[in-house]
Amino acid sequence: MVLNSAWQPDRHDSVAGRWSLSSALASAPLALIVAGPAIVAHIGGRTLNVYASQVAVAILIIHMALTSLAQTNRSVLPREMRWLLGASALLALPLLWSTDFAAGAVAYLNFASGTIGGLAIARIWSNFRSGYSWIDAGYVLFLLVGVAQLVLSLSKATSVTALHQSSQTPWGNSNFVAGCLVVGSMAVIGRAVSMGRYRKSLIMVSVIAICVAMLTLSRGAVIASCVGAVILAWTASGRLQRRHHEVPHTNIGAARQRASVQLLFRVLACLIPITALLAINHVTALRAQVNSQVYSNVDTRLALYQLAWQEFVREPLTGTGWASLRQASLLFAGESQTFAHNSVLSLLQIGGALSLPYLAIVSLLSFRAIRFGGPYGAAVGASIAVSMTDPFFESVTGNLLFIPIAFIASLSCSTSPQTAKTVGKSLPHEKEEILYFPAHRT
Repeated sequence: MVLNSAWQPDRHDSVAGRWSLSSALASAPLALIVAGPAIVAHIGGRTLNVYASQVAVAILIIHMALTSLAQTNRSVLPREMRWLLGASALLALPLLWSTDFAAGAVAYLNFASGTIGGLAIARIWSNFRSGYSWIDAGYVLFLLVGVAQLVLSLSKATSVTALHQSSQTPWGNSNFVAGCLVVGSMAVIGRAVSMGRYRKSLIMVSVIAICVAMLTLSRGAVIASCVGAVILAWTASGRLQRRHHEVPHTNIGAARQRASVQLLFRVLACLIPITALLAINHVTALRAQVNSQVYSNVDTRLALYQLAWQEFVREPLTGTGWASLRQASLLFAGESQTFAHNSVLSLLQIGGALSLPYLAIVSLLSFRAIRFGGPYGAAVGASIAVSMTDPFFESVTGNLLFIPIAFIASLSCSTSPQTAKTVGKSLPHEKEEILYFPAHRT
């Protein structure tokens, strides 16, 4: 599966480029996620929150536009990015028939700013992905500050059973925060494994972030961690299998050792879901000691799924519009919810058939990342898992975390072993060994 020529990496990739102003501005939306709202405006009795990451996205877009105007040889936006941008613009149409235009406009602007910001980060990142950059630092800073915020919040819990209710941060609460930290951790792990350098340190930071996310007693975070870990383990076993066939069997002992480690990774990939199921049962039991909301949350989500599907069936071509679920969910489920807490059903409810291009492109990117993206697939798989129970793709934060790593994973398709056989060779400056679980140790 080969990407078009517009995806070919920058031949002038250098250390200076990776740590340039463009790279720093591209990292700002990621690093500023944890800052929460930067501007809080009260308009017509309603509160409008403009997040710091959205301000950073606006500055990044202005910088990229001015830089493009100053260049005589302007590059073309890659095909996949144009598709996703067009599909996102198409979803602006449901604003016209939203039952609450003001709320719908805010919801769409959050979605659109996250999508545009994620695409801008991915575009800059694709120019110098052969080494660490400010963008990697943005992911790591997001993890460090996000974990510190969550630990400070959790420290106020009166008991272990009250941890879930205490997990509040300026940029989100409980399930959403825990899920985003898991996705960010998997992204950092993917980069660390791919790059090789500082691998142990970065993986340690990521594992700590995942452990802190587990302290929120979020079942969604447990599932996302499970999905990411399974993809990492299975990818590692696949890499060992390829090396087993590629390396001459001159050392029988080493070959047997690789086969044993490969079997270990595959067994681990099968055991992780069982462990996750036990963890979910334990988390549910702990939260049930506080109140029965842990069970009613499931009923509410199922009711929202049913309602979103009914809304889609009622208006299959156009959907019912952004934020139109609020009034319907209040009557149907007893709670006013902007989204259905399942990105597929939510977008179908919002835009009907108009959402299908967006869902198709995200599905394609996700398939490429998980099937061919090596360790990057873990973050993409975790994102999909979070989006099944939370408004992940509808949010600013979710798109900023998901889109850059999804496109980087798609970029690595062009140098994957499967694609290399089709193309005949890897890209000149990329080493397959670096992109897929390096053999060297650091």
